[in-house]
Amino acid sequence: MTRQTSTLMVVHAHPDDEASSTGGLLRLAAEQGHTTIVVTCTHGDLGEVKIPGLRLNPRRDPADRQRLALIRQEELAQAAAMLGITHVYRLGYHDSGMAGWASNQERQAFVQAPLEDVTGRLVSLIRLHRPEVVVTYDAHGGYGHPDHIMAHRVTMASVAAAAVADCFPQGRVPGACG
Repeated sequence: MTRQTSTLMVVHAHPDDEASSTGGLLRLAAEQGHTTIVVTCTHGDLGEVKIPGLRLNPRRDPADRQRLALIRQEELAQAAAMLGITHVYRLGYHDSGMAGWASNQERQAFVQAPLEDVTGRLVSLIRLHRPEVVVTYDAHGGYGHPDHIMAHRVTMASVAAAAVADCFPQGRVPGACG
């Protein structure tokens, strides 16, 4: 008897969220032969640094912020290998920081990205892979992190839009989405 496989897409705000919140699900799905996809929306460049002996201050030092983004990228690659993730996509937005931080208002912060632009990018990935299951945060982002809330909004809008042929007909160009 042939086992039917499915595609699981997980949309996270930051690299490291795949390991801290959906790692078990991703690993189990991979072990069962399913296609697993992780989409990270930001670089995670304002996250906490928990590496012994490494002191970075990404909130105050732009060089540390860039360095942390590179560290998070490497951590994501390592996690993807350990979890058996089939495809990883990085949307490349800047981390917005925690709720109430001044960085929430920065033009390049993920929470400031036009919903329509991010949705169009995610719609393209959904249409490419046609996942049977899409997982993201709840409407409150789990604990209120602005990037988690934005990831929820984008994911919900993208799943709905991907089902409408005239909506984002070229992936990024909005059509009749109403």
